[in-house]
Amino acid sequence: MATNEPVDILDFIPVLLEIIPEDQESLRKTLIKYKGDKWNQAPELRVGLLWGEVKNILQNHVLPIDADWKTKLVASFNSQGRSS
Repeated sequence: MATNEPVDILDFIPVLLEIIPEDQESLRKTLIKYKGDKWNQAPELRVGLLWGEVKNILQNHVLPIDADWKTKLVASFNSQGRSS
């Protein structure tokens, strides 16, 4: 899914939710709430700054990387060039 075009984080959150198991309720609810809260943000923020906020959410919920779904989640997120 990596492209040169910036990806809107609100369009990418559903991709992340597909990877996250249903039993990871806290992470799923946090991402769903985040997406709902940010629906009206400027497009330039949704392809920039908001990626860092989602990165922080993921770091708070998936570290240490000790499950296959976590590895897949991080790889998917990083494939968008948002690993920094």
